[in-house]
Amino acid sequence: MKLLVIRHAESLRNVIMKGKAFYYEDETKLDLPVFDIPLTDIGIQQAHTLAESLYLQTKEGNLTPPDHVLSSGLLRADTTAEIVLGQLSKLARDTTLKERLLKLQIRYNHLLRERDPGYGFEMTEQESHNHVPYLRDHWKREGRWSATPPGGESLVRVMDRSILFLTTLQNDPRYKDATVYAFSHGGFMMATRMVVQGISIRKTDSIMNPVNCHIDSYTNENGFWEILQ
Repeated sequence: MKLLVIRHAESLRNVIMKGKAFYYEDETKLDLPVFDIPLTDIGIQQAHTLAESLYLQTKEGNLTPPDHVLSSGLLRADTTAEIVLGQLSKLARDTTLKERLLKLQIRYNHLLRERDPGYGFEMTEQESHNHVPYLRDHWKREGRWSATPPGGESLVRVMDRSILFLTTLQNDPRYKDATVYAFSHGGFMMATRMVVQGISIRKTDSIMNPVNCHIDSYTNENGFWEILQ
C-alpha cells in the first residue's frame, strides 16, 4: 500500500491567523465553525497546481493514480480533494484511467480531522490568557506536544488518532496493494510523522508544521509503515 497524506490548500483562517496555531493576534476574527472554513482564491489555485504536479508525477511513472481518495470531512480538506480529483480526471489522457478517476468517490474519515482547538478557537491570545490564567504556564511546562488547549486536544492525542487510522487502513482489504490519497491537516500530519518515525516527544521541535498542499508519502509492507523521504 502507498499512502499520500496531503495537507489542504490555503484556507481563510490560515490567512487571518498569520501562521499562529490557535489564537488570533487581534480582534479580526473569522467567526465560522471549524468544519466550515473555505479555501481562499490562492488556495483554490494551489489545489489545481497540486493536481497538475500529481498528474505529471503519474505520467512520468513516479506515482500511481489513486485507487481511493479519503478526506477529513472539514470543508477546506474536502474542497482540496474535490479539486484535485476533478482536475486529475480532466488531465488523464488514457480512457480507462479517466473513467476510473471519474467513478472515484471521496470517502470521509473523521480520524483525519485537524487537532481540536477547544474552547479558545475564536479567542485572541490575550482573551485566552484572561479566561484561563494558567494557560501560559501550562504551555511552558508541558511543551507544544503534550499541552492541551482548554476543551481541546493535545498533539499526543492526535497521535492516538493517527495510530487508529493507520491500523484501520492496513487491516482493511479494500486498501491492500492500493494507492490512497488522504486529504488532512497540519496537526494530523505532524502526529503521523511522529508515529511512523518513532520520534521522541523531547525532539518535537524537529517536526515542523507542513505548508499548504504539502505531501507526506508512506508505504506499508507486511504491516510496517515507512515514510518516503
